[in-house]
Amino acid sequence: MIHGEIPHQLTQLTFLAVFDVSHNHLTGPIHQGNQFSTFDSSSYDGNLGLCGNPLPNKCGKSESPAVEEEEKNSGSLFEFDWSTFLPGYGGGLIVGIVLGNIFFQKKEYWLEIVSKLGYKVADWLSLPV
Repeated sequence: MIHGEIPHQLTQLTFLAVFDVSHNHLTGPIHQGNQFSTFDSSSYDGNLGLCGNPLPNKCGKSESPAVEEEEKNSGSLFEFDWSTFLPGYGGGLIVGIVLGNIFFQKKEYWLEIVSKLGYKVADWLSLPV
């Protein structure tokens, strides 16, 4: 069962031939646009909370604009904010370049440390080397 409102973003789809959300728990207005205007009322049967075309129960005038305004302001749950991502990516890139440079300049030293660590782990796990 689907609960809640029909997302406004679905009206942007242009390849829907059939749209059937009948017998769910959907509420709010049925958005119009693109192919949504072509679906008949049977696509929405059993959703007592839905209103608007093509259903006989119309939405109140104050309800529909408020819902659309809320959708514009709320955004998606999965909205990606680049201003949060870029500083972390930039910092990680700088740290990676610095550590990579140190590793390649002192390659023999790092390989010796890793080799000793590998032997210690093998001894601890009682593995033959």
